[in-house]
Amino acid sequence: MKLNERFALQEYVPKSVFQKHGERAVRFISTALIEADLQLLKDLEEDYGREISCTINNWSFGGDRQYSGLRVQGEPYFKEHSMHSMGSASDKLFRFKDTGAVIPTKDVYAL
Repeated sequence: MKLNERFALQEYVPKSVFQKHGERAVRFISTALIEADLQLLKDLEEDYGREISCTINNWSFGGDRQYSGLRVQGEPYFKEHSMHSMGSASDKLFRFKDTGAVIPTKDVYAL
């Protein structure tokens, strides 16, 4: 399920949550988070002057990341009072699309 032009629901929820709730899992993710992630990505592309990819969870594409968005009880990294458990945080990995080079987190948030 596409949430906007750059992100899909599966990028925000672990595989177990998507398998159990399908597209209804969207209710567990903050719309403010989705909007902020998209704006951050657009701002980075403007600042760097090139296309950037953003990976949150990539399990639906065959990758190994599935706990970088929503974290639920009984799964790794869950903490009851974290923003992740409330669907209001995501760990992001940014790369330049043309080279695949990772943009260090310290550089992302220093702009």
